[in-house]
Amino acid sequence: MKRKLIAWILVMVMALSMSGCSMLQERLGRGQRTEEDASADEDSEASDDEDAADAESVAADAEDEVTEEEVAVDETPIFGDGNADYDGFKYLYAEELQTASVKNEESGKMESEKLVVYIPMGDYVNVSRDSAYSDELGVDFSVSLNPYELPYDYEDRTVVENLEGIFEYEYDEYFMVNYKAFEMSDIEKIGDDACRAAVSYIEYSEYDEEYNVRFVTYFMKEMSPANMVLVKAEIWDEYTTGKTEELVQELETFYGFDIEWDAAAAEMRLDTFDPEAEGNKMLIGSLIIELPSGWKEDEDLSSYDSPVYAYEGRARNSGSFISVSEEYLYEDASVIRMLTDDEIALYFEVLMAETIEDIEVEVMGETNLGFTVKISGKSDVTGLGELFDIVTYAVFDDSNMYMIMGADLDGTEGADLANLILETAESVY
Repeated sequence: MKRKLIAWILVMVMALSMSGCSMLQERLGRGQRTEEDASADEDSEASDDEDAADAESVAADAEDEVTEEEVAVDETPIFGDGNADYDGFKYLYAEELQTASVKNEESGKMESEKLVVYIPMGDYVNVSRDSAYSDELGVDFSVSLNPYELPYDYEDRTVVENLEGIFEYEYDEYFMVNYKAFEMSDIEKIGDDACRAAVSYIEYSEYDEEYNVRFVTYFMKEMSPANMVLVKAEIWDEYTTGKTEELVQELETFYGFDIEWDAAAAEMRLDTFDPEAEGNKMLIGSLIIELPSGWKEDEDLSSYDSPVYAYEGRARNSGSFISVSEEYLYEDASVIRMLTDDEIALYFEVLMAETIEDIEVEVMGETNLGFTVKISGKSDVTGLGELFDIVTYAVFDDSNMYMIMGADLDGTEGADLANLILETAESVY
């Protein structure tokens, strides 16, 4: 059935879409000793005493050096000290990151900066030249040198302004529709070259079919005027264990900032959370739509690029559902505006004749989302031999085609919702 629905939706898309020790010898004298011999012996003894003293001094210096090295290794490292030999952490190990090489105008040489970081030992670790990531005990942890989220003019900004720029990038209102009960702290300045901030929110998991709490802490430090380092600790509460707190403490010890996480507070937030008060908005492709309360994705009918939604996620039981999909058509999306209404109607009638009975095509022109064509009729969209009354809106902007379909066995709930989405949906572009 899913294959049937996917095939139906892709018909229009397919039609419109065209990486030493050395040895000493002893001289043995024979006969009586002379005063010169005695004097020579005295000089020799004095020399031996001096040599012994020198040897003791060298040994003492060597012992001091070893002691200093041992202290350096045993001392708990802190972020920025360059100590990569410490093995006293239970959950962390060292990696060395390096910035991109740039030419020193004074010396003419290519130079870069190096930074020792400690990250969690986990099942999934990914380390490159300038970034390191690890996922362990519910903690998604990353360190990045000059991350791509930085503002283009970051060298001219303070460390606080740069973190603000990252927040503007990551928490754009259009991409936060799936974040509920969102909270963000103020940015706290730490010394002259670092700052910290944290966010938390509740997110619905389609896989687990439940809401979960996320805690995300950001720490930014200026290595030099040209190089910034971003440390990010994201805690997925549902994957934490009794050992997570120990891991968090080790990270805080090395990096020197507090990581936001409170298991008890997370549980309380979930207990008091009201999904209905937050609305049922979601992001599908580049469209933000809002569905009625209780409407969820139907996993049986949905495909990756064409999700289907129905009451309680059961399109077959409810008899009504909608499907929303998006296809990037490059500049081809604007071609339709060059046709006359009669040419457009004839095109869709011929295109959909084998899948839609009693087809009717209405060229609506410009609507909220773009140039719109309405196609209606009857179709066995599930492949179960049942004819649904369907209404499909094919919407074209400058480079995309959106397909918004409502289907009903009885009534008009799916069709009405498809029309509402057409009128109220927002594009993030």
